[in-house]
Amino acid sequence: MAKVTAEGLEVADLTIPINAPTTARQLLARHTRRTLECVLELPFEGLARPHAHALRPIAQSVRRAYKNQHTRKTIMRTLHKVHVSVLIHACDRAAKDETVREEYPARVSRLIPVLLFELARQRLLPDSGVPWPQLTYTLPWPDSEWGLDLPADIKGIIFFSGNLELVGGAYDATKINITGSDPPVIPGINRVPAYTVISPGMVLTTLDTNPLSDFEAHPDKEGNQVDLGNKAPEEWTASMHQALEWIELGLPVLAAEMKMLMQQWVPVGYEPMMHLSCSYQEAVGQAYLTLHPNPFTMMEAMVHEFQHNKVNALWTLEPLLENAFWPLYSSPVRPDPRPLHGVLLAAHAFVPVAELYIKLREAGVERTLTPDTDRRLKTIVEGNHAGMEVVREHGKFTTMGARFFKQLDEMATAHLDAIVDIKL
Repeated sequence: MAKVTAEGLEVADLTIPINAPTTARQLLARHTRRTLECVLELPFEGLARPHAHALRPIAQSVRRAYKNQHTRKTIMRTLHKVHVSVLIHACDRAAKDETVREEYPARVSRLIPVLLFELARQRLLPDSGVPWPQLTYTLPWPDSEWGLDLPADIKGIIFFSGNLELVGGAYDATKINITGSDPPVIPGINRVPAYTVISPGMVLTTLDTNPLSDFEAHPDKEGNQVDLGNKAPEEWTASMHQALEWIELGLPVLAAEMKMLMQQWVPVGYEPMMHLSCSYQEAVGQAYLTLHPNPFTMMEAMVHEFQHNKVNALWTLEPLLENAFWPLYSSPVRPDPRPLHGVLLAAHAFVPVAELYIKLREAGVERTLTPDTDRRLKTIVEGNHAGMEVVREHGKFTTMGARFFKQLDEMATAHLDAIVDIKL
């Protein structure tokens, strides 16, 4: 199996797609192929015996499913799911990066039950089953509104194709059918509310499998713990649905990309005075954000983090800059010095936000025709220009990075002309 790369991708189309989300679809397919490579490359060295004994049949089942033309699409859909892929990429990073190598066994222990559960649901495991002899976290069931919370006194689980069997405790030898769209109702085994639909294929979730969520690069934020901020999930999804409607009106092709790529949004609190959001390179298809009373702020955040997800997927395949992470430079949108990687990502995130405001104004959306929006648009455009100047002056682009930068630069420059008539 040849190693997947970004060769041939029209990366200049990844700031704002022109006619169709073709490039983003191709990028997502290649990222899923990279996820496949990662799970098959996970090393057994350094793992406890139960972990290694479970990881081997996982790798065998994945490889067998990929080689079979009847199950290839099924395994690729499984590996595309962000609650699975984030764990695979987190393990891959720990396996290859000496600075976090000691975290590899713990990350693998998070991956195994989640991936076994998905393989079991898709009937891709051997008939003999795969045992997992330890407690596990709540199992995600993202095509329903639930997570499956197993009894705390069990000693382990045996995963079979189509069902799982509990080992030990009061429910010893209990078999649970896991092929349905919802977890079965079994007295004493909890179904935990975990997913609220924003739009088809996109949910707000309070069940996060990301083992890196406590790592935070923003100086005003400490980690990304799940927090609804004392607001009902429906209040979150109503705000985000409104944001999606504006995105569809102003940038319909980008909205189509977003619906294709973004699977999950994780709530991390209510912040009426500011807004915070983030995403992780390992978690393509997921982002974290706070709820804000201004729906335009939510609109900006969703576009911003979606754009980061595209670059994160691309960077998984190939870098855009040779000097991406050192040295640090002043950022026009952050209080702390940033590597060029961060400055480039910020501009790539905010250029479509500026374009969106311009398109909504052209469409006559009343809420965009105010002095406050004038000021906001002007601030965004000038910040984008400043960020682009930093990247242009200091960036050492790869061949792919230069193509990526071209459309971004052209749009940021055009926006300067678009705000000439704005009088504050």
